[in-house]
Formats: sequence, structure tokens, C-alpha cells
Amino acid sequence: GENLISVRTPGYRYIQYPDGSEELYHLVNDPYEWQNLANVPGNQEIIDAHKKHIPGTFMKEFPGVRRN
Repeated sequence: GENLISVRTPGYRYIQYPDGSEELYHLVNDPYEWQNLANVPGNQEIIDAHKKHIPGTFMKEFPGVRRN
């Protein structure tokens, strides 16, 4: 959806929600994404590296497109 983004690299998955909340998962150690590492001290550099891939603007959804 608009302003909802997920960025995945070989080691991590970063998610940013429209309200500004974040999730970060270490995919090697936690492949089922149970432990959110976004608020763990020392992970800001990893988060910032993933944020570089987030677009500044998002395309609007097309009218009539059904989302599950």
C-alpha cells in the first residue's frame, strides 16, 4: 500500500509503516521474522542502509484494483 515499504537484502528485511514504525529482521538467524531488531541499540546503521532504497514518493493505487 501507499507509504508501506519493505526492503530486503541477503541478510536483513526492513519494514517501514505509514505511521513511522519500523521492523528489522536478521534473516539468517531469524528466517521466520519473530524478533524485531529495529529498537535494538547498534542497529541504526543497518536501518539507515536499508532506508536509502526507499523512494521519496509513492505511486497511488489504481482505482478498481482489488487487494487481498
